[in-house]
Amino acid sequence: MRGSRWVPHVVRAWILLVCLAIAAVGGFFVYMGAQERNTALAAMGWPTVAGTITESRVATTTSRKRRNSSHVLRYAYSVDGVEHEGNRRSFLVALDSADSQAARFAPAQQVVVHYNPMDPSEACLETPPPGWEAWLPVAVGFLSMVFSIGIACLAWAISGLMIHPERDPAPLLRFLFGAKRMDRALAAVRRARMPQHPDGATP
Repeated sequence: MRGSRWVPHVVRAWILLVCLAIAAVGGFFVYMGAQERNTALAAMGWPTVAGTITESRVATTTSRKRRNSSHVLRYAYSVDGVEHEGNRRSFLVALDSADSQAARFAPAQQVVVHYNPMDPSEACLETPPPGWEAWLPVAVGFLSMVFSIGIACLAWAISGLMIHPERDPAPLLRFLFGAKRMDRALAAVRRARMPQHPDGATP
């Protein structure tokens, strides 16, 4: 019994660590999504040069009986006499299929390349204004953070009742799990915490 008292503490620590990891990943998605959107906005004003498509094809991979397709794109361009190679069509999330993307570009095709004047190696071919799809990574990251924080708070409250079963559960816990179910669970924990006589009977 004495060792079992540490179980809620261990469970609480593990759940908090997992939720913290999920929140960190969500925060990374929020940051990267915001950065991509800002770059897409900036790219609308970048200077342009002529470029040539060097590769445009559909790459297919199969994993666990699932077929995934992606567009492989490469193009060459020159800025101030320095040759560069790019592989980004746009800084926004591509919503069309890989086949339709590959059909728009053919090897040896002449294209207009938008390049970053501060870093000419950063470039893209299309600069559409960011729409709702630009917020997808931000939304996914934000929802992950909210979900992980909610689970962490819920786990903290439940494990707190396991550690201190004499306390009354919060109204939110009674609403989520049912008042009668919470009372039965706490009663069982309290009985398990009561000291037992050598014959096994509780006083």
